[in-house]
Amino acid sequence: MLFRSKRIKRTEEFKFKGLDHPRMRRAYEKGVFSIGNLEKADRHQLYEKGMEFLLGKEFERAIAYLKEAVSLGPGNMQYHFSLGCAYEAGNKLPEAIREYEEALKLGTQKKFVCRPLREALISLYMKTEDFAKAGGSCKQLLKFGVVSTVAEQVLTKLHRMRTK
Repeated sequence: MLFRSKRIKRTEEFKFKGLDHPRMRRAYEKGVFSIGNLEKADRHQLYEKGMEFLLGKEFERAIAYLKEAVSLGPGNMQYHFSLGCAYEAGNKLPEAIREYEEALKLGTQKKFVCRPLREALISLYMKTEDFAKAGGSCKQLLKFGVVSTVAEQVLTKLHRMRTK
């Protein structure tokens, strides 16, 4: 009976991790590998599988894989950005904003301007009606000297809203 409960626990953990390929599942259940000791190449495979699901519009599965990639590579800006895209596509806007902000924080540490990321974040701020953050992000983007029609349109819209 103890063996059965241990197997059920591993199966639940397995489902939580999002690794649903039959060969990976069998290897995991046999104890061939554990989630904690995946190497960099394995993190990237999780990321690529998550992106495949994202492109296939299977957002929940994409989120599971990308969350695992982020947990194994928390300093990777691209993983956070992709997870934010999956959350946004799955209409989980607060989570998407959190991931985009984390990706932006990692990017600014490396002196990246990150125009697509900033524009995605501005769009989400507008969708969630956080106009102060949207305006601040637009000004910050334009301060870098980046030509952004998204930022210009948002600033124009915000200006019109204030003058009404």
